[in-house]
Amino acid sequence: VNGLRSARPQDVSRLAGGPVPDGTSALEIPYQDCDGFARVRLFPPITRADGRVQKFGQPYDSAVCLYVPGGVREVLADPERAISIVEGEVKALALTQAGIATVALGGVWNFRSKDLPPDGLIPDLEAVIWTGRIVYLVPDSDAWTNEHVLLAVYRLARILEARGATAMVVRLSTLPGQGKTGVDDYLVAKGPAAFRRLQEKALILVHPIWRPFREREKHKAR
Repeated sequence: VNGLRSARPQDVSRLAGGPVPDGTSALEIPYQDCDGFARVRLFPPITRADGRVQKFGQPYDSAVCLYVPGGVREVLADPERAISIVEGEVKALALTQAGIATVALGGVWNFRSKDLPPDGLIPDLEAVIWTGRIVYLVPDSDAWTNEHVLLAVYRLARILEARGATAMVVRLSTLPGQGKTGVDDYLVAKGPAAFRRLQEKALILVHPIWRPFREREKHKAR
């Protein structure tokens, strides 16, 4: 139903947004609601000239879209139903398969694009009715030690709350033996019931952990 498939070898470089080494394969992840757009998961990940390790890619100069697994579109249409937002399509698929309706951004800042005002959202997100909706943001565990990532989570939560949502952030811990833990890893290790218990402890935006970001906003406003 979600159409994941192995990318044709001749398409991998285009889908990855640049040249890839010979022998690189890719899982193509179609975005069903984005006019033929797809991203790819590269196997193995490649290291670019600047030292950056690239696990995912998308065509050069392509749009920023919201990934919506099959069956979740109807949840987005009903503001009385909660939705979760993660970074990465595979994580959205894993949570949705576990019975928790989830959408994904390709990157933590992909809720907006450069041509939008600071409080703007990409069209896919802007089209959702947020008023009265509970939204769980589920970053990877390393977000809590990476201010840039945590700022993105906070900004998205603030924008959604300005549109009438109740935004809460689920805090994942890093599991033993892992450099960081994503929600897909967490589900494999702990199961859906454990994740739901984490949801019950999700952090609202008045939690003290967000105080530095709130103070920064007040200073900027002044």
